[in-house]
Amino acid sequence: MDWMIQVAECLLRKHLDCITFLALLCTFFLAVLVGTGHVVYTLMPTICDTALKKGIRPERPCGVASFVSLGITSSPIAAAVVAFSAISSANGFHANNRL
Repeated sequence: MDWMIQVAECLLRKHLDCITFLALLCTFFLAVLVGTGHVVYTLMPTICDTALKKGIRPERPCGVASFVSLGITSSPIAAAVVAFSAISSANGFHANNRL
């Protein structure tokens, strides 16, 4: 996880022009790969610092980054997906059933 955060920080600091778009991508992929939306907290200082250096109000990239961290539902290791699978299977809906 530390390595992925370092890569995301380097990417954000290298491409200042695309901070809003890259903040969105970095937080989404980190949330999906790590399995928790709380990973966005580690990138917030970097996103704010990079946005201020570029002259962009940090509310925009930070807001987008925090919203996109809800991509946790796309992660196969997320607790939300496991809970949904368990509830679905308890109610007779199985993911591996074929019609």
